[in-house]
Amino acid sequence: MLPSISNEVNSVTHTFETLVESIDEQNELMRSGEVIEPDANLLSEYSRLRAQMKARMEEIAVFYEDNLDDEKIHFFEKLRLKIKKTLLKRPGKAQRRLEQELPSPNFDDSKNFS
Repeated sequence: MLPSISNEVNSVTHTFETLVESIDEQNELMRSGEVIEPDANLLSEYSRLRAQMKARMEEIAVFYEDNLDDEKIHFFEKLRLKIKKTLLKRPGKAQRRLEQELPSPNFDDSKNFS
């Protein structure tokens, strides 16, 4: 059972990360003016997959709680945490992080440009 769930989680998290990257690329094209409006299919697929991942994460959490005595149960918790970590990735998050890392211009108000 564990290998199939592990494969499922790996596949879904990869698909989710690819969707986030695609949405980010699309947003960059919109900023540059190459694309006028967002692809509704990408956004709906992102929302659908995100909801499925949250539901699966809850199912794994319930299974974990019900089987605490099993010595291999920690593998399921790792899978749940992998899903949770993947869900933290959101479109635009990388761009916002880059913007925060860029140094802001430091203007000295005491200097007069005359």
